[in-house]
Amino acid sequence: MKLANLFKMTSMALAVGLASQAAIADALVTGKVQDTKTKTNIQGARVTIKELNLETTSGLGGVYSFPNVKTGSYTIHVEYLGYQGEDQSITVADETINAIFDLKPLGGQTEEMVVYGQAGTQASAINRQRNADTNIAVWDASNLDKYADQNTAEALQRLSGVSIERDQGEGRFVRIRGLNPDLNSVRINGINLPSADSDSRAVPLDIIPSDLLESVEVVKVVTPDMDGDSVGGAINVKSLSAFDRDGLYIRAHAEGSYNELREKVSPKAGFTISDVIGEEQNFGVAFSSSWYNRKFGSDNVETGGGWDIKTGELEEAEQRHYDVERRRWGTGLNLDYRPTETTELHLRTLYSYYSDTEQRHANVYEFAKGTGEFEGDDGELEEIMRGIKPSEAADETAVAREFKDRKETQKILSVALGGSSIVDAWTIDYTVGYSEAREDEAWHIDGSKFESSDDFENVGFTHSKQPNITGPAALHNPANFELDEIELAKYEAKDQQTIGQIDAAYDFDMAGFGSQIKFGSKLSVRHKQADEDVAEADIDGDYTLADFAGAEKDYSLGKFGPGFDQDKFRSFAMSQAREIQALKSAESDYTIDENITAAYAMFRTDIDNLRLIGGVRYEYTDYDMRGNEVIENDDIEAVNPAQFDTNYGHWLPGVHALYRVTDNVQIRGAYTKTIARPTFEQMSPATIRDGDEVEKGNPNLKALESNNIDLSVDFYPGDIAVISAGLFYKDLSNFIYESFEEVGDNEVNTWHNGDSANLYGIELAYSQAFDFGLILGANATFIDSDATVRQNGGSRSVRLPGQSERIANINIGYEMQWISLNLAGVYQSGALLELDPEGESGNDVYEDETFRMDFVATSNVWDGISVYFKATNLTDEPYYTYQGSQKYNNQYEKYGRTYQLGVQYTTF
Repeated sequence: MKLANLFKMTSMALAVGLASQAAIADALVTGKVQDTKTKTNIQGARVTIKELNLETTSGLGGVYSFPNVKTGSYTIHVEYLGYQGEDQSITVADETINAIFDLKPLGGQTEEMVVYGQAGTQASAINRQRNADTNIAVWDASNLDKYADQNTAEALQRLSGVSIERDQGEGRFVRIRGLNPDLNSVRINGINLPSADSDSRAVPLDIIPSDLLESVEVVKVVTPDMDGDSVGGAINVKSLSAFDRDGLYIRAHAEGSYNELREKVSPKAGFTISDVIGEEQNFGVAFSSSWYNRKFGSDNVETGGGWDIKTGELEEAEQRHYDVERRRWGTGLNLDYRPTETTELHLRTLYSYYSDTEQRHANVYEFAKGTGEFEGDDGELEEIMRGIKPSEAADETAVAREFKDRKETQKILSVALGGSSIVDAWTIDYTVGYSEAREDEAWHIDGSKFESSDDFENVGFTHSKQPNITGPAALHNPANFELDEIELAKYEAKDQQTIGQIDAAYDFDMAGFGSQIKFGSKLSVRHKQADEDVAEADIDGDYTLADFAGAEKDYSLGKFGPGFDQDKFRSFAMSQAREIQALKSAESDYTIDENITAAYAMFRTDIDNLRLIGGVRYEYTDYDMRGNEVIENDDIEAVNPAQFDTNYGHWLPGVHALYRVTDNVQIRGAYTKTIARPTFEQMSPATIRDGDEVEKGNPNLKALESNNIDLSVDFYPGDIAVISAGLFYKDLSNFIYESFEEVGDNEVNTWHNGDSANLYGIELAYSQAFDFGLILGANATFIDSDATVRQNGGSRSVRLPGQSERIANINIGYEMQWISLNLAGVYQSGALLELDPEGESGNDVYEDETFRMDFVATSNVWDGISVYFKATNLTDEPYYTYQGSQKYNNQYEKYGRTYQLGVQYTTF
């Protein structure tokens, strides 16, 4: 099904509907919900016309609309937790009715607490979640000064069912209900956000400064009008609009942060301004900008799968010392225009720049100890060597000193132009948008190696979880290491996406019940490509590490020895002649065009206290993929182009029910079907043949499909409080895993679709703000899964990779007029991280459990001016992964605590 046909069908249906309704349409009832004192617009309030069984929710700027109200006299009721409910009587003829609601805070709560404080933040999230059509979790921008989160990914870890993956201790990717980030979708202002990562679909949310955002919704159960690629869920990022607040709004902050491990101070600043202008106050301008230059690092010891699990012996270990500098700069300009009460137009822009400069100093140890047994090789007997156990000494140890120095930049641009118009009984939404993600690495030292001229004796290690290398002083003499090789590389990747979307909703009365039919279509055109060049430096002369040695490295996990003088060695490496490696350069190059055409239809009705939504979505996906077949063996070296085209379609039904048992209790249930397309690495047509070893993608992979069942109950016991419990179940087919197998004389490493898998869990959450200033919040998610994979001629049952069995948050806050305190903890149990491609369960890699605590104190020192102190990772939690058993290190990495001190000004 092509886009032209979809848009043609949508336009024809819309034209017929508009023509048929022009003569019989009734009046428009619209208005706004705001705080009675501050005039702050309230989003997420429930608005009902009791007599007609009509219900809606206040949206951007607190605006609500009922587009098709019959002539008569009615009562509009508005309710929002934390405020007193309010009624207004209206009489509808044939003109537009505009009803403004000024809500008053409940007794015992001050206006400031409700609107600005932690209680207000909780009220906003609870109300939006309560009144949504489906199961969502909401992060609000007012959380910025309540938690010590560094970026958008870290902000979302506070939500129920959400956990994160970290890089160098910073939150980067988001998991929803334990599922891999590749199984989630991310959109900003309704526009699909591409990934700068060449291999993945997962969007690194550490690139987007949280200062630029107004809110983030995590949709756990999608409706048919949402994209279907959301097996875990959909993350909807919304940037600031001037209509979020009436009048001039300014927020500015500046801070410094201190990293304990590297003893570095890092500056950060941000500025936001918005205003509604014009004679009719119908044009809004919002601008925000954020800058952060963070210097920090990590100490690491890892084995990378170097254990023989059967004997407990280690063959290889590596010490790593990282120095990291990450710069983030982002800006957004958003325009809103409301020429009439029935039309809204907007332009949303966001640009984010992220650079990651990283120097990695490494010591690599290869242990060998004789067994007393010999085997023949070419007529000669050689002793069989093995690894060593903790506290043993190797007979001989080869040692290498390595250095990597690179600067990676990632850029994201998103532009969305759209609007909404009410035409009689129709509400029409339209959007065109463009988004782009780029990743660039200029020529850099991708790897360099200085090898020991002779093997060392009496080298060993203590502790299997955190190996501490022991050995003679000669290990740390730079003159003992001769330059062996320098590999240089440069890399470029880009992901561009253009979308067009139109949605039309028709409101009508069905036997006395407010109902709506909605349909629409969408086209997404995506182009992703990656290009890498690899070269070896043609080194002229003999050098040792002593020629480039720097100062002794401060390494918290043992003795490291001197590092590299990075400026001196970088200058030397980049000045050498380069020999381009044609085969390596071709391995990672690819181009993929992915075009998705979608259409949907859905129906919604409110039958007294029951809301029903049902519909179906169809998505058609078309691919054009190009890569290389790289052949390297004794007889031939060649690069051959490879191309593959494929397409498939999916019908994605969904049925949702929301039943309000009482004013304080509601139950949700849903059945949905969603998909997750293969990642670009998995479906790449590239093949690498090195002798009898073959590594390749699989363009024939099917999209993962998931049938989902969700059931939840919410209880609202107080003014600003909620207790909720939910069950979810996902029946997965065609899930994707990596496999190693023997095919003829070749050993093939590739990707396959699994038979089936399932995931199920329970979500529990509690949140409450008390009159005397205490704020409590806690949530926990318990998840289990099982999947069958076929590897190396056999099969086995495993948990889904990346799925933690337990995720929990706790939040304790206290707030009065002049001070705000918050202590927050995040727990994440262990997870299967990587399956051994050869099917050896003892070589599977697992991620260990973590518990991190953060603390924030804020004091309002003057009108609109506050100072704050934040402490991150108070538990000094390391990142630990292990091979097979928890006692066998795969990676141990330590980051230290970070402290922030800053000042903020806001107009309200």
